[in-house]
Amino acid sequence: MQDLIGTLVAKTSLPEDTAEPAIGVVLNLIKKHGNQDCVGELLAAIPGVDVLIAKHEGQLTGILAGGMKGGPLAAIVKLSSLGLNIEQMKVLGSETLAYVRGKVGDELVRQVAANIPGLGGFL
Repeated sequence: MQDLIGTLVAKTSLPEDTAEPAIGVVLNLIKKHGNQDCVGELLAAIPGVDVLIAKHEGQLTGILAGGMKGGPLAAIVKLSSLGLNIEQMKVLGSETLAYVRGKVGDELVRQVAANIPGLGGFL
């Protein structure tokens, strides 16, 4: 996970202590709202992802947005509160999914992300 954090820091100029929780928001979104039939397989293939998700698990809890508790709009609200602008959010989404795709392949990422509105633009 440290290589993903480093890439995000380099491409967005975010400090590491902001990049890590931002990645945690995206990974928690995937865990909670991804296709539950295959999200476990995806997460199991990424070293260190369980620690990062657990560390930032509560970030979306209790945020209601777009009628979907803890969903994509809640993630945008949380990322904004971390100080990310729209361009940084786009880089975050693209780089996180590219990293995951590199670990598990395109097809599994597509299957998991199919249930999450708004992630299609990053695939």
